[in-house]
Amino acid sequence: MLFNILITSFILFFFTLLSKLVVFSLGVIPFSFESLYALFWGLQLDLTTVAIFTTLCLILNIPTALLFAKNSIIEKLPIILISWWIIISTTADAIYFIEAGRHITFEVFTGEGSGFALFITCLIKFPLQSIAAFTLCVISAFITVKIYLPQRYSLNRLKSNLAYSLVWIIFAVTMIRGGWHDHPQSPMSVYKIGDPKQAEVAWNAPYAITYYLVKGVKKAAHRITPVIDDTSISQLRKQLPQSSETKLSEIKPLNIVFLLLESWGAADMKSYANHTDVTPFFNQLRKESFSPHSMYANGFRTVEGMFASFCSYSNPIGAGVAGTQLQNMNYMCLPRILNNKGWSTHFVQGSGKGIVGSFSQTLGFKYSYGEHDYNRDSILNHWGYMDDDIYQFSLDKIKELKSPYFIAINTGTTHDTYLPNESDYNFGTQSREQIRYSVLNNADKSLEKFIVKLNATVTEPTIVVLMSDHTAGMPHTGLQRNSIPFLMYGINVDVPKTKPYINASQRDVAPTILDIMGGSARWFTGQSMFDNNYSSSADFSQGKSATWIKNNKLVKINAETGSIEQCAFVGENTIDLENTPCESEEFQALIKEVRAYTSYSQQLLYNGETASYS
Repeated sequence: MLFNILITSFILFFFTLLSKLVVFSLGVIPFSFESLYALFWGLQLDLTTVAIFTTLCLILNIPTALLFAKNSIIEKLPIILISWWIIISTTADAIYFIEAGRHITFEVFTGEGSGFALFITCLIKFPLQSIAAFTLCVISAFITVKIYLPQRYSLNRLKSNLAYSLVWIIFAVTMIRGGWHDHPQSPMSVYKIGDPKQAEVAWNAPYAITYYLVKGVKKAAHRITPVIDDTSISQLRKQLPQSSETKLSEIKPLNIVFLLLESWGAADMKSYANHTDVTPFFNQLRKESFSPHSMYANGFRTVEGMFASFCSYSNPIGAGVAGTQLQNMNYMCLPRILNNKGWSTHFVQGSGKGIVGSFSQTLGFKYSYGEHDYNRDSILNHWGYMDDDIYQFSLDKIKELKSPYFIAINTGTTHDTYLPNESDYNFGTQSREQIRYSVLNNADKSLEKFIVKLNATVTEPTIVVLMSDHTAGMPHTGLQRNSIPFLMYGINVDVPKTKPYINASQRDVAPTILDIMGGSARWFTGQSMFDNNYSSSADFSQGKSATWIKNNKLVKINAETGSIEQCAFVGENTIDLENTPCESEEFQALIKEVRAYTSYSQQLLYNGETASYS
């Protein structure tokens, strides 16, 4: 049986690699040193494919070995069929890539009922790829039929068969998980290579398509806004503020240190809405920094806050980009822009890299660091390293970096309710609020130590940004789940210490950073918070509802139907809401604006055309 495993694995690996090389050579990816490196890097996903399908062959081989003659075609049929699946799925994905500029993910469900039409289209429009796939299928069948399988399942060798099967299953599970040191991998793990162009080459279509077929259509991001035609798009554009012109040729070589303060909520902070001084250091630093009157998170997960703030774009209505078919689109986000301009780009977190790490590299961060990159003996919470260790790791990394660099740091203490010592719970443990205050207070102390060290370490012009990625554990009243802290200051670079009275969005962060650097990007949907004519709005969605906040006024609509759900005034504390009728001219203008922006931006997002926003 051991020989059968090895032979099956070799056949499947051979055709996995050969089909990728043959089909990709027919107009998908030009060969270069970078593409060869990506192909080599992608072998880990190729081996994952082999592990999955060899296991399936072994399972199917049990009944065929017991019912049919040794080395019969029926016994080898599973290997033939799976080889064909590998070849055909690789070819279909390559054709889709030529047509759409991206690989197949949840799109596998959109062709349901159109199989014959798609097949004929492939034959007519892509004859070379179709002939190559057919030829490879014939070759694979011929080789498999001719090859001799020396061993098979037998009741006489039950113990040895079970032993080999157990060893193989351990190996297969290890390959499918991508090892045991991090979160289980997915097709999107390919972005860990650090370059989206190389990720396109390293991509393994049989694994990805099988993964999404098994995962199911329910896991895809579903568009709920109506499809609009070109004429309507042109009309919607006129209803929205005009975008800035793109200016990226001469941006200043400033370093950026960006802190994603995990789950911090403005409602818990005295400088925003709280009567209790839970975060004294942040509050004092805010007085000495640039900070708008309010800022609202665009989502409820780290990856959603990352997308909104780094890409200046709204997340899918009621969902996120990471882990869905939308992650496979091309985004020109701030990390990508700076990476292309020569910045060294890094993303740090204290937990396993997982989806957050791979998503950061999708957005343009070249390097991603997680829990297993730390070489420290410390007390961990349930998510991984806590803030003191994350900050120290980041400081050590900053000391190694050459300017210009962009380093984003996702903190970890407030991802949990755990603190090492009972005495650390300064606000008590009798209620969820007291525990939340205690953990946040502990994180604020860690932040103070980090900022003091950072200011003493960094000597070159650097922008420092502190922003919560989202909130967690907040009461579901008013805007407590969406109001987040934000501040920005400069080290050896002038950053105005103003407090503009605006309702800012995470979408405004990237344009503001670019503005300080002397640049702008037309496709950013937010606006620089330094703009004296600031006219942007904050937005977020939940379920099918899209919420729009501007000039301390809030409107909420059903994104699917456009119907009005709520109009309200936002309190001075950034979270309280006072409902009001929607008939006034100001509210009607906001309703018109949110309908236009939601329809327009969501259409571009799902079409993979976010760079066309203007």
